[in-house]
Amino acid sequence: MFILKKYLFVINFLFFLCLSFTSCDNYSKQISESENKLLKENRKLKLEIKKLKNEAIKNEEYFLLSQILIGIPDRNIMKVGEKNQIKMLFQPFDKHFPTYNVYKIENNTRIKIGSYNKTTFNYEFIPKSKNDTTIFLIAEMTYNNKIIKIPTIMNLVIK
Repeated sequence: MFILKKYLFVINFLFFLCLSFTSCDNYSKQISESENKLLKENRKLKLEIKKLKNEAIKNEEYFLLSQILIGIPDRNIMKVGEKNQIKMLFQPFDKHFPTYNVYKIENNTRIKIGSYNKTTFNYEFIPKSKNDTTIFLIAEMTYNNKIIKIPTIMNLVIK
């Protein structure tokens, strides 16, 4: 009887041992499957984040390409030899821009008049003669390794 109890104990022990190994194996498979699902989801999310970043860069570039540089002179009629302030602006007013350089084009020569990173700047203009009625400016900025040029031409009344 005692031997029979020993055998029964050993058989029960072995049975539970096998059962526990089997359940551990199943648990291990479940963890592995969950881990694979999470890795797939992680890859999918990383790809989606990359797409969203690229889309944001395209939208910002499109925004910069669609800009118009507008000049608002402090007077409707300007006089030869007198200083005039012209408020230059992009739309919208509160947007932060990458740093850009502004050049005046005069007699096919580019003359740098300043560097800015805001949507407005002041341009000082002194007409040299009554025929000095046209101002041609170009704002140039580098964005995403591309040079974006935004030109403006202003025709003024000079007396």
